[in-house]
Amino acid sequence: MGPLRIRDDAGASIDLPQGRLRTLVAALLVQANAVVSAEALVEQIWDSLPPKQPREALQVMMVRLRKHLGPGPAARVRAVRAGYAIETRPGELDLHRFEELCRRGADACARQDWGTGGAVLAQALDLWRGRPLEGIPADRLTETVVHGLEERRIRALSDRITADLALGRHARLLGELTEVVGLHPLHEGFRGQLILGLHRSGRTADALECYREGRRILVRELGLEPGVALTELHQAILSGTLPAFGGTDPGAGSPPPAPCQLPDAVADFVGRSESLAQISAHLLRPAPDEVVPVMVLSGAGGVGKSALAVHAAHRLRAEFPDGQVFVPLSTGGRERPVEDVLSELITSVAGRETALPEKPAARVALWRRVSSGRRLLLVLDDARSTAQVRRLLPGPGGGAVLVTSRNRMPGLTGRRLLEVATLPRDASVALLRHAIGDARADAEPEELVELAEQCADLPLALRISGARLSARNTWTVRSFLRGLREARLRLDEFSTGDRTVRGTIESSLPEAGAPSLSGVDVRAAFAHLGLIGGAPFGTGAVAAVLDISARQAEDVVEQFVDLHLLAMAGPGRFGFHDLVLEVAREHAGSRLDAGTRTAALGRWVGWAAGTAWHAERLTNARRRPTAFEQDWIRHAEWQPGAAEDAESAWAWFDLEWQALLAAARAGAAAGLHEPLAVLSLAAAYPGRLRCWWRETEELTRLGLAAAHAVGDTEVRIAATNDHAISLAVQQRFDAALPVFAQAMALARTSGDRLRESQAGLNTAIAARHRDLPEQALAVLDEATKALDEHERSTEPTAMSRRIRRSIMLCQGISLSAVGRHGPALELLNRLLSLAEAAQDVPHLNQTRLHLGRLHVARSHPSEALPHLEAALAGFEAMADPEATASALHALGRAELALGRTAEALGALRRAHTLFSDLDHQEAEQVLELIRQNEEATVGC
Repeated sequence: MGPLRIRDDAGASIDLPQGRLRTLVAALLVQANAVVSAEALVEQIWDSLPPKQPREALQVMMVRLRKHLGPGPAARVRAVRAGYAIETRPGELDLHRFEELCRRGADACARQDWGTGGAVLAQALDLWRGRPLEGIPADRLTETVVHGLEERRIRALSDRITADLALGRHARLLGELTEVVGLHPLHEGFRGQLILGLHRSGRTADALECYREGRRILVRELGLEPGVALTELHQAILSGTLPAFGGTDPGAGSPPPAPCQLPDAVADFVGRSESLAQISAHLLRPAPDEVVPVMVLSGAGGVGKSALAVHAAHRLRAEFPDGQVFVPLSTGGRERPVEDVLSELITSVAGRETALPEKPAARVALWRRVSSGRRLLLVLDDARSTAQVRRLLPGPGGGAVLVTSRNRMPGLTGRRLLEVATLPRDASVALLRHAIGDARADAEPEELVELAEQCADLPLALRISGARLSARNTWTVRSFLRGLREARLRLDEFSTGDRTVRGTIESSLPEAGAPSLSGVDVRAAFAHLGLIGGAPFGTGAVAAVLDISARQAEDVVEQFVDLHLLAMAGPGRFGFHDLVLEVAREHAGSRLDAGTRTAALGRWVGWAAGTAWHAERLTNARRRPTAFEQDWIRHAEWQPGAAEDAESAWAWFDLEWQALLAAARAGAAAGLHEPLAVLSLAAAYPGRLRCWWRETEELTRLGLAAAHAVGDTEVRIAATNDHAISLAVQQRFDAALPVFAQAMALARTSGDRLRESQAGLNTAIAARHRDLPEQALAVLDEATKALDEHERSTEPTAMSRRIRRSIMLCQGISLSAVGRHGPALELLNRLLSLAEAAQDVPHLNQTRLHLGRLHVARSHPSEALPHLEAALAGFEAMADPEATASALHALGRAELALGRTAEALGALRRAHTLFSDLDHQEAEQVLELIRQNEEATVGC
């Protein structure tokens, strides 16, 4: 409902580059949870200029999209046989929320429930942030979507104005209607509403002139007279058969209601428009006679519940003319006696002369009697329990209640829950700007954004920071940030007077020894979760760190979510707000002794290692686990099954990846070498295949250090090889080559000939990519000898045969690179036969590619073409964009050698597109070749 904005499950913004990638996301989102065909996506992304290989280009864009989205959100994008789909959950997509609110609002208006209908439609219209899909470069997509949405917005606006007119709010509508008619001068419905509003406000002459102006415009622009509805409205006013509205307009100068005991509205209130609309819609909704509408604002301490409640109450004053009363239900962190609160309420509404009964039940009955039938708004701030609130509800007949609490208050009749979250980043910055003034804010705009980030967008922290800066004109935002950047000082900085972020968060914890759902001490559990809370986690991690059952872990998490100490971070995922996490970490450091911390971390890292190991077995059966891993797994305490098949295992890695990284870092810091080594060996392959290259490099670096500490040679070889591969997949061959060599030397020393041959192959590949083909050939000879020794000592396996084919391929490429074309041709032809016999499709396609390149190098381009065309078809069938680009590059060079420049340029341009989309270093080389041949063509 405006420019495309995406947030991850934790609420962090995801930035996508301008261009077609944003168009792809928009095309999927407008049909979220449905399959969008590849053909439709191509048409919407490229309009009338699709690429020559559209499916291939679309596959590359999907790869790029998943990289930009990151592990969690990327799992929402699914490839299906007919196309692609993106998953959204209820309430996540503004388009879906708009459509649902429009439907509900229209239904309410159809029942003539004007209060509900108008409020819900206003909530729908508040979702608009500008022109839908603004900035998306795809005319076909935006024209179709925007036109339909604009029509729905106009219909919703018209219905909302109809509801307001039915409620007698004509005077307050005149300014808005004048502006709307100016924007839509040919819309007869809006003009009719303006005419009606003017007439009901006693401005009949203006209403008649508005009709005449509309008629002139219609005749001039369209050659048409006004429609029946507008004409009949005009005639009714002229004949006097349309009376002016008899009631009073609630927005037009009604006297201030009494009693008004609301605190002053917060001067720097920002954002929350959607929340305000939901509050209004619920509290103004007609309810059964015996039911009082109750809106519960629930959220963490310091999130701004009270400010929102007070702001909403001020906005609703005119709707509750019998009074608005604000009552704090806690003082000094303790619950106020209900009898005292009832006394305060009764005297506020009925007067101080009212006699108060002594018995609590009689006092509740009196309160309900004196409040019954009154249009009274009651704001109950910082409620502690459902029982407390239930006894304070007013009698039926027009009142409404707004409750703020850190609990969700289940069981209240008429209750609706609104979860109050932290502020969006732009609103956080606006709040800080209000505190320090425009001049200081404009002088340090980037620092102001960082300050909002350090405050974790928590209104209490933002207001404290703003107040401290406002009180010290000599401070810069940059100097204030220096103290906040030190984590141990940040909570100390967030304090002013009697307000502290730390104290507000700690007040959410129950008293020591208080009962809990799980039988686990809540304060001890809070400290333990501080050990693991750096990334979203599931109940499996909670069970491990607390050493409890899975069922108990679910209860712990449920209680912490109810206390707003944990937040949902996705399906089955939970996480701490940044500042809550800092308090939890303080508790872990101060309330848990070193032995307890190490034992808890050991259970967590052990759970991560064991579960990852079982999941990896389902995704990578070709890897040969080390004897150390297998022995550790047999004796490990924590190894519940995470998945049942490869698909669910991949889904588990997508979900848990960041948590696995957090466990690895914690394991390294705590010296938990054995589970960390197992975790690294288990998670390296999934990390590489998901293209989480930088994070996989970090994981394998930590795992390699752990492997050295463990001292098992086989583990050291495997960990060294994994770390080298993590460098090589990032094209960092200079760094990878010596690490591969270390793995090979370790394997040779240990006598493990199969691992030696594998490490030798990887070493040779790195050497070849560094343009060291002679070194590669020498290493390959050693790898071949090691493999021969292995197969002499044991029966050849599928794995050993696959390594041999890989060695032959690398030898053929390296022989060609040093000009030994004859031996290279013989070797690659032999490999072609072996790959065909083994039905080894990846080696078959690679061999064809390099045979084609070899024939071009031998000046036999016509012999190259069949191999290259077959390789290209094979890579396209495998949906491998990088290999497809390589085949196109080679095919372009073969066509150039045959003098077919047009065909060559076509292949090279496709190769350049693919390489560019993959940010591949070969893109520049292909582009230079294109330029050279385009210039040669022009010159001719």
